[in-house]
Amino acid sequence: MGQTETYLYGEFKGKVQRLDYTLGIGGTRSSFRQRGEAYHANYTFNPRVVLQLALPGESSLRLKSDVLNTPPNLSDLNAIDQEIDAWQIQRGNPALKPYLGYKTKLTYEVKKSIFYGSLEGTYQFDNHPIMNEKYQEGSTIIKTSDNQKDWQWMSAELYLRIGPIIDIFQISGNVVANHFISHGNTYSHSYTDYPYNVNVSASYKGFSAVVSVNNDWNWVEGEDMYGGEKRLNNADEASGVMKSGK
Repeated sequence: MGQTETYLYGEFKGKVQRLDYTLGIGGTRSSFRQRGEAYHANYTFNPRVVLQLALPGESSLRLKSDVLNTPPNLSDLNAIDQEIDAWQIQRGNPALKPYLGYKTKLTYEVKKSIFYGSLEGTYQFDNHPIMNEKYQEGSTIIKTSDNQKDWQWMSAELYLRIGPIIDIFQISGNVVANHFISHGNTYSHSYTDYPYNVNVSASYKGFSAVVSVNNDWNWVEGEDMYGGEKRLNNADEASGVMKSGK
């Protein structure tokens, strides 16, 4: 099998009073070929807009929007069966197609003396994304990939930092609320997670110490979870097949 991808990008930057802006456009050509077949080529355009507004005081508002192009992985296109274990088979899908995703991020930042904070909201929508699915053939579970209906990610993140305090201590941390929605051709899953991270550091006369407390960031796409050991609450209801974390 063979796979190629070519990407060109250009951008224009400017400023209008307190507003900085960046307008970009990218072009992608992706192609793949399986032995004995002609190359299959796809062309997409990937625009980008970044706006940053300086607000009174040491604060700002930033908006970034992207169109993302994702081609299939070469391993997913290979039309062979790979045995995972005695009960499971990984099956490729040569019919996979590239897909587009639309991502927007809004960030507010403020700084005053030793205090810094940011509040960020993100939304991403992938149209007909390549995600996995499982089904049963006789006594064997088949795991494969297909262009599913859609995938959505909604996130809100608060970050705070205090320091340095008397030039020695610094405290920082963030808390995130993530919500994932996977609409497959034969399933529908949603999942919400609340990762957090807290760091306390001290530095004095060449010595330093850091204490960090955090929990897993779990990322769900299709019927797979990346990150921790949790499981989807409704993972087994659609197909009767046990889903495993990744």
